[in-house]
This record gives sequence, structure tokens and C-alpha cells, in this order.
Amino acid sequence: MTQESAGHLEHSRVAGLLLAAGQGSRLGQPKALVQIGGQTLAERGVALLRDGGADPVIMVTGAAPVSLPGVITAHNPDWRTGMG
Repeated sequence: MTQESAGHLEHSRVAGLLLAAGQGSRLGQPKALVQIGGQTLAERGVALLRDGGADPVIMVTGAAPVSLPGVITAHNPDWRTGMG
């Protein structure tokens, strides 16, 4: 996406937000750590956001400490209360 400002084209940025704080009680482990095809759900989510052009990517964690390269991580200490 571009915007014209004072005769110059500027690229706009859209941040991607990945909510990865869930406990995954039915899965037996935090959802962010569940692996499918050799990747965790957190890795897959970040890849999808990046493929869609998101920059920066911000991941909210809770049940498990997750850190991925190039991703801004924010820990939600109240993750047990859910998204609401």
C-alpha cells in the first residue's frame, strides 16, 4: 500500500498481532508450542502474518514463554482470564 504525501510516495506499514497465550488444556500443552508439520503454531502464525505483509509482528504470550527471532513479544500476566 502506498500513500502520496507532498508529492512523495510513502509505504504504509501494518502490524500483525498474534494472540498466543492459550493454555491448550484439551491439547495437553500450551497452544503456541503445539507442532504441526515440524513447526509450532506460534511459528506458523508468525509466518502467515509476515507472508501477508505485516511488519512489525507482535506476539502476546501467556501460558508458555515463547520467543521468536524478529518478533516483538508481550507477556500477558492475566492470560488465564481469556481474551475477553
